[in-house]
Amino acid sequence: MEKKEEIVRRGLSISSGVAIEKAFVYKVFKKRDEKLQEKLHSKSEISKNVKKIVTAIAHAKSTLSLQRNRLIGKTKKYHLGIFEFQTFLLEDSSFIGKIREQIEVNKKSAYAAVIAVTDELSSKMKNTFEDIKDVGNLICSYLDEEETYITDIPEEKPFILITDILTPSLVSFLVNSDVKGVVTELGGKTSHAVILSESLGVPVIVDTPDITDQVKTGDVVGMDGDCGKIVINPTKLRLKALKRLQKWHKRFYNRLHREAKKYAKTIDNVKINIWANIELISELNYIIDSGAEGIGLYRTEFIFLDNPDRSSDVERQYDIYRSVVTEMSGRPVIFRMVDIGVDKVPYFSDGKAETWTEEANPALGYRGIRLINGHRNEIIIPQLKAILKASAYGHVKIMLPMVSLIEEVVEFIRLLEISMKNLGSEAPSRRPSLGIMLETPSSILLIDKFAKYVDFFSIGTNDLTQYVLAVDRNNARVAYMWDHFHPAVLSLVKQALDYSKKIDIPISICGEAAGDPFAAAIFIGFGANTLSLSPGRIAEMKHFVRQWDTEKLKVLADEVLNFETAEQVRKFIKGRLKVGIL
Repeated sequence: MEKKEEIVRRGLSISSGVAIEKAFVYKVFKKRDEKLQEKLHSKSEISKNVKKIVTAIAHAKSTLSLQRNRLIGKTKKYHLGIFEFQTFLLEDSSFIGKIREQIEVNKKSAYAAVIAVTDELSSKMKNTFEDIKDVGNLICSYLDEEETYITDIPEEKPFILITDILTPSLVSFLVNSDVKGVVTELGGKTSHAVILSESLGVPVIVDTPDITDQVKTGDVVGMDGDCGKIVINPTKLRLKALKRLQKWHKRFYNRLHREAKKYAKTIDNVKINIWANIELISELNYIIDSGAEGIGLYRTEFIFLDNPDRSSDVERQYDIYRSVVTEMSGRPVIFRMVDIGVDKVPYFSDGKAETWTEEANPALGYRGIRLINGHRNEIIIPQLKAILKASAYGHVKIMLPMVSLIEEVVEFIRLLEISMKNLGSEAPSRRPSLGIMLETPSSILLIDKFAKYVDFFSIGTNDLTQYVLAVDRNNARVAYMWDHFHPAVLSLVKQALDYSKKIDIPISICGEAAGDPFAAAIFIGFGANTLSLSPGRIAEMKHFVRQWDTEKLKVLADEVLNFETAEQVRKFIKGRLKVGIL
C-alpha cells in the first residue's frame, strides 16, 4: 500500500480541542457547469420549470422544519432562530419572484435560476452567506432526482468532516453523528452555522482554502483547534505527538475550567477585567461559566438577522435584552446599537422588505450609527426604547458603532432623551451610560472632543485595523495586510488609552486582538485594564494574565512602537513574552 505524503495546513480556529480520526469529505458546492448552462426554448419548458420551483420550495420548507427539530434539545433554543431566517427567505415573494424572473425572462432552467439568485443575494448579505447558499442548495436538491442532500454522512462511525462550507443543514445532520471535528474551506467566526456548531462540542477550524481537494475520504486527519493546525496523513512520529497533545489538552482545559471564575490578577497584583463579546442570548450560561465579569459587547445584529421582518418590534427586542440583563445579575452589560447595512440584512418598513441601495464598499458605507440619517424610526428608535426599558433591570450601557462625527453622537443623545420621555413610566429612573466604539481614525484623533459627550470608550480593534490600514479584510487579494500588530494601529490604541487614563474615563479593548495573548499583553503594557473577548478564550486569557508583571509589560510595550512592521512587532513580542501553560 502506497504511503501517503503528510500535509500540514493552518486555518482560523473557532473552537478548541484536539481530534484524530479518518476524514469524510463533503462538498456542498458541487460542479454543476452543465446544469448552469441549460437554456429553456419553449413556453411549455418555462411553465414546467416554474412548477418545479413551486414544488421544490415546498419540499425545502418541510426539510428546514425537520432540521430545526433535529436540533431541539441539542443546541440553545435561541440558535434555532437561524432556521426562521431561512424559512422566511423561502416565503419571501421578492426572492421567489426573482427566481421566476430568471426562468421566464432569462430562460434559465429552474436549477440555474436558483443558483443565480442565491449567488447574487449572498454576495450582498455577507453575514448570512452560508445560510442563503444553504437555502439554494436545499431547493436544488429537489430539482433533480439524481441529486442527494447530505444523506451519505456517516451516523455511526467516528469521522472528521472536511467540507467547503459549513451550513445550518450540515450541523443539523452532524448532531446525530459521531463527528470528532470540522474543517471548512470558507467561513468566519460569526457565521450562523459556526455558532450552531457549538452544539457539537468538537474542534472547528475554518478558512482553509482548497482543503477538500487535498483530503480524500478515509485519510487520517489530526487537528489542533487551539492553534488552527490541520495535519493530513500524519507520520507515525507526528501521530504519536498528536495523541499526547490530545491527552494533555483534556487535563489542561479541565484545570482552566476549575480556575475560570477566579480574578485575573498579574504577579504584581494588578487586576485586569475580563469581559465577554457575545451575539446570542443562548451564550449567557456559557459566558458566566467561562468566568466573564461582564458583557463588554453584545452584538445585537443577530436579533435583526433571525427575524428581519420584525426589526421594528420593540417588545420582542425588550424581552431579549431584559433576559440578558437579568441573567447577568448586576454584572455590566454593554449593548452595541445594531451595526447593519446593505451587506447584512434587508430593511423592513411596515412588514414589507425594502431594497437597500447597493454599495460598492459596504464597510465604508451606510451602516452602524449612520442609519440615524434615514432609518431612525424603523430601526434606531425602536431598539433604543427596548434597551432603555431593559436597563431598569440591571447595569446597562449603550454603545454606538461606526462613529466618525461629533454630530452623530449629539443627534443620538437627542433621540435618547426623546425616547426616555416617550417611554414615560416604563423609562429607567436614570439614563444608561453612553459610549462609543473607537474604530475609525477620526474617533481617536478627536477623542478629547468625543469625551465631552460620552461616559466610556471601547476600542474596536477589528474595524480600527481595517480603516487605519485601508484594507478590506474580506478581500483575499489584500487581506494579508490586515494585521493588528501594525505599529500604526498600536500607536492609535496607545493614544486612546493614554488620553482615557489622563481624564479618568473608562475604556476597554475588544475584537480579535483582545483575545490574542500577545496583543493583549501589549495593550496591558499600554495601560489597558479591561479586555472584552470571545467567551471561549476567557479562561485561557485569565491564566496568561496571572503569569505577567505589568511593569515588565510596560517596558515591552514601549519597545514595540519603535518597530517599522507588524512582523517585527510579532517576532519581538513572541520572543520576549511568557505565554505558558504551567
